[in-house]
Amino acid sequence: MNQVTINRVSLGPNNKGNFGPDDSVDLQLFERDIQVGEYCLPATNRWICIDGREPAVSRANTRLTGEVDPQIPGGPAVTDTAADLMNPETVGKVRLSERLVANTRAHINRGNIVVVHGDDHHGFEGCAASDIEANLQYGAENADIVAPIVWSVSKLFGLDRLGVTEQDVNESLLAGGKNAVDKNVIDVTKRERVEIQIDNGAEYEELRGPHRERLTAIELEEDKAFDNQGFAEDHVRPDGTRDEAFGMALGKYVHESVRALIAEGRSVRDAALHAMRVIAFAVSLNKRIGNEDIEAWLLGTARPVTV
Repeated sequence: MNQVTINRVSLGPNNKGNFGPDDSVDLQLFERDIQVGEYCLPATNRWICIDGREPAVSRANTRLTGEVDPQIPGGPAVTDTAADLMNPETVGKVRLSERLVANTRAHINRGNIVVVHGDDHHGFEGCAASDIEANLQYGAENADIVAPIVWSVSKLFGLDRLGVTEQDVNESLLAGGKNAVDKNVIDVTKRERVEIQIDNGAEYEELRGPHRERLTAIELEEDKAFDNQGFAEDHVRPDGTRDEAFGMALGKYVHESVRALIAEGRSVRDAALHAMRVIAFAVSLNKRIGNEDIEAWLLGTARPVTV
């Protein structure tokens, strides 16, 4: 396998969560292991959350199939709904429930498998990404920190060449904050959000155990995803606990989203704006749930989106 390039980016300061490395973690070892390339695999069309915990029902063995399910925060319907709520044109004019229905159906119509999850101690409320309003509110309140990261990553994919500006990034973060506190917009509970997706064709899986994610591995290549379950299985401590990683197939999602939205009639700039908001939601989530030492590891090389 070809060696994987890794660009380690700090997500601090002002992070709010507990997930990330501590003094017992050897990040240099993780970096050497990931560079070998065996965790960066071709991606399927079965979209799951970035959560690094173990599924109660085993997924396909990536060591046998050579493929891995791609990840995006909360699954594709949650991420796209969050991005929709960051559109300044939607402020006070949209319902979270309606966007979840539309986005779940849209992904299934595109041929994707939509997976939503809970866990063994919170049930249907076991996904931090599904707390869309908390993540949007964090992004708005910390726009001065979040926006530069979002702009930098957006440029890696050439979204600036498709009409996205720095002002768009800031306006989107602030719009998300406004929708996050509007009870008419945030019209369903976290449990109901899972039920809506299942009712519209999504699969459900339960994850188990506590969070032990030490980093966020973001795959930039268009056709690959990071095998965070394989990574965790290879990094088990003597006491049996796993060192895990959030995984995110951002390159695949950005490219596919832009192409799909244009094919469905959206303008190039509108599709690029949506992709930027996907990035913004991902950054906001990771900063809200990560500790101040957590890093985003950008894997591979981003290719500019072409239309």
